Amino acid sequence: MKKKSTRSKAAVIFVRCFGYLAALGMSVFFALYMSANTGWTFFYILAAALIFSLIVELLTFIAYKKGKIKIEMSFGSTLVYKNEELNLHIKVTNDSLLPISNIGIRLAETDGAEYESDEFCAAAAPRSSTSFDVKIKPMMWGALHIGEAQAFISDFMHIASFKMKPLQNGGKVYVFPDIPEILPDCPFIRSAADAIRFSDESEDTKESDSFTMFGGMPGFTHREYTEGDPIKRINWKLSSKKDSYFVRLDDEIEAMQQIVVIDRAGTERRLCERSVEGALGVCDALLKLGFESSVWFWGENGFEPHDITDEATLSELRTALAYYEFSAPDRSPRIPVNELCEAEKKGGVMLFTPCADSLLAAEAEAAEAFGLKFTVISHEAHSEGNLGGMTVIFDDFINQ
Repeated sequence: MKKKSTRSKAAVIFVRCFGYLAALGMSVFFALYMSANTGWTFFYILAAALIFSLIVELLTFIAYKKGKIKIEMSFGSTLVYKNEELNLHIKVTNDSLLPISNIGIRLAETDGAEYESDEFCAAAAPRSSTSFDVKIKPMMWGALHIGEAQAFISDFMHIASFKMKPLQNGGKVYVFPDIPEILPDCPFIRSAADAIRFSDESEDTKESDSFTMFGGMPGFTHREYTEGDPIKRINWKLSSKKDSYFVRLDDEIEAMQQIVVIDRAGTERRLCERSVEGALGVCDALLKLGFESSVWFWGENGFEPHDITDEATLSELRTALAYYEFSAPDRSPRIPVNELCEAEKKGGVMLFTPCADSLLAAEAEAAEAFGLKFTVISHEAHSEGNLGGMTVIFDDFINQ
């Protein structure tokens, strides 16, 4: 297999035909003015070569129509990181009795990826197969698909060719979003952490010394103490048994997480990527400060929550967002108002959106009646309605 440079098809055919006719002309000139036997011998050889090449091309076309020639494409993996090398495996199978001298494969343009070349050339012996890999570098988050690649087979002399059916890429590949670094001392993150801490300290504990039949404390779950947790939440009895400090989390306290919502509407891939990665960056920064968060976005079963309590759950969220797809703005709900109310999660909400339009503004304004206050994180300031709270620009807090 070799790479094939991308040139105008018409120009290539013109050069080949001109060269062939020039060779025939030189043979005739040699036969008329120098050596008739030698000149006409070359002329007949060149003429026979063209006829033979076209006959083989015709037989190859018949073999292709009978399903004797196949080209398959598949990816080496289905989940990759951005800028990680990905292999697109191409296999050519020739079950006919004729060799195929020139199989051209032209890859379609791909949004969000770069590959080493867009056109390749291979050959296949009779009743055999050949394969090669194309190196692809994913540049953007989300679903990556090559699209339909065009394949064609030409004769030995590369004069004529015919197209095969477009090739499918053998499935999508999904690219992990990056987790941008957001410094914990960023005012935006500090403000969110202070709000969580203030809400936590304003609640009274519901501790009881009695135990349930399962050996746990009624209404409580626990996690290890992290810097910033109120001292009054420490369960001293459990901590003495575990040789480590553990804090109590009753139902009210567990509900006190930073709520992050990812808008489902968006058409420009770069901006959609910023929303996904911005949400991950905020969760990561809060986690480093010892605070949990709850991320909501549209899934197969409607709006679904993803609680971020440690690095493992953050990694699970990252994987889930690799499969996330945005859609064009419509009248469908873009904020999980009913779901948040049913889960008794009210208060400040970080809303990441690549499309801060008037529809979202109206929905955010209506949601305020349910006790939800929004901080909208977008790619630029918008004037299409009041989005119910402060608007923050991506570049103001995400380190590039």
